[in-house]
Order: sequence, then C-alpha cells, then structure tokens
Amino acid sequence: MKPRLLPAFLILAAGCGPSTPVPAGDPPARTATPGISEAVAKLGSDDWDERRDGAEAILAAGRDALPALAEARQSTDLEVSSKACQLTRILEEEPIVWVGTQDDRWENAENWSPKQVPTAWSRAIIPQTPKPLFAPTIRETAEVHELVLLRRSELTVEEQARLTVSGRMRTRGVLRALGVVDSNSTD
Repeated sequence: MKPRLLPAFLILAAGCGPSTPVPAGDPPARTATPGISEAVAKLGSDDWDERRDGAEAILAAGRDALPALAEARQSTDLEVSSKACQLTRILEEEPIVWVGTQDDRWENAENWSPKQVPTAWSRAIIPQTPKPLFAPTIRETAEVHELVLLRRSELTVEEQARLTVSGRMRTRGVLRALGVVDSNSTD
C-alpha cells in the first residue's frame, strides 16, 4: 500500500505548465546548493519520512530550489517528476516565508521574504527557526489565505490576538493558540 502523500502533493497536474526557465548550458545539479540538491534527491526515496523531509526543505528554500526542480521534472522516475512539478507550482505562487531576522513580530515586514507582511490573500510559510533568529508571534489581528507550519516550526497567537486563515492551514509544527485561531481547514 502506498503511503499517504503530503497535502501539498495532492495537486493533480497534467504536465507542469509554464515554469522558471533553466538557462542552457547551466545544469541545475551543478549550480544548486548542496542542501537543495540533497532535498530534491530525497523526493525519490523509498522512505516516506525522507520524502517528506525533502519536500519541506525545498519549500523552506523557496524559489532558490526552482532550478534543481526544473531538472527533477525531467526525471524518468514518475514519482520524482510529479512531485517536482507540484513543488514548482507551489513555489511559483510566491509564498511569503518567515525569516525572523529582526524580532518576533508577525507584522514586521523585515521578518519576511519577500519583505512584506502576509495579507488575507497571501500564502505564508513558517519554517523551523534556528537560534538566534526569532519565531513569529501574533499580538493583534492577522489574516492569511494559506498558512503552512513546517516541522519543528513555532507560531504563537497571543491572548487577545486573532489569526484568520481563509483557505488551508497545514500544521506540522507547534501552534500556540492562546488567542483565537479561525480556520475552515486544518491538515
């Protein structure tokens, strides 16, 4: 029996469609950072946990992973090419990723990449926050369309605060809901 795929992989694609071009003569395997190359290689693993870790690392790397994914989409392994296609679509949607370099304030644009605070139409990704960087805290009201908490990530919604997720919320990390969290969907 095949293991259940991550919700991010449930997109059925009849081909990848338009994507970030790969310059001729610049093979992604040689130009991608070792961490991204290793993460892409994990997509073909027989171990479900390794595949999940690879996908999460690719999502955390953001658009930097696109050249390596372009090569993986050409793989003869249908599982790898399908996952690479799906991850490419997700990354090309330009999510807003927490980097936490300034402080723990959700509303501080300097803590996000690109430098903008998520809105009700945004897709926000919270990766694991290594020390000495800061994990996000919501102290007032915040809205996002989609929220993804990757494994070992943390998000705190303070007392008297409210987080509204109008679309999908995927939590693999820790969500400390001391205040109100409104969501129609949780994975």
